[in-house]
Amino acid sequence: MTGLGGGTQYWFAVRASDEVPNWSGTSNSPSGTTPGDTTPPSAITDLRVYSIGRTYVVLRWTAPGDDGTAGKARSYDLRYSMVGPITDSNFYGAVRAQTGPPKSSGSIEDTAVTGLRATTRYWFAVRASDEVPNWAGTSNSQGALTLRRSTGPYSEGCFLCGPDLLSDLSTPEGMGQVALITLEFVALAEAFVIAVGLLGRRRRPGGPGPRSGGTGIRGREGSRPR
Repeated sequence: MTGLGGGTQYWFAVRASDEVPNWSGTSNSPSGTTPGDTTPPSAITDLRVYSIGRTYVVLRWTAPGDDGTAGKARSYDLRYSMVGPITDSNFYGAVRAQTGPPKSSGSIEDTAVTGLRATTRYWFAVRASDEVPNWAGTSNSQGALTLRRSTGPYSEGCFLCGPDLLSDLSTPEGMGQVALITLEFVALAEAFVIAVGLLGRRRRPGGPGPRSGGTGIRGREGSRPR
């Protein structure tokens, strides 16, 4: 018998008939429980920061399946913390963030965590579950530093940018932020050179003046007063 639900108890009975048909009485009714679904979705291992703003962080990862990497998971539990990386032991002590329903296994998921503080370090982690629910293990815990202002890449770290930004140069956003940082650094350096040059010109003498000690006009050579 097929098509039964997992983890469910069933009772069975049977009757027989002849060609008339004359039906026999009902048999005994044994029962049995089908094995339950004990396979959770696979743990997410590629959680990463896709983009960063002043009060938000966009995260990206690959969707797992219902059983390991097969099928589609039922839900996500995304958490963030300001005290350090998130692991299995402290996962439920972190703040829960809203996420959409999972996509099919292998799809790319994007989720924006909003309402964050500016210039603050956060760590993120996510878990997936199936319909039972069987919960996957905690994903890798990705850190990010929110920006100081919404229109530029200023934050702490390598002069103008945060170290987590440079750790993900594989994304267009990461490369764009680094390009902006480079251009701003070059502009600052050129402005400094120009300012030093102008200051040097202002301090330079305006040109040679008359020699000191000369009070009269010399006559033509060879002429003498009578």
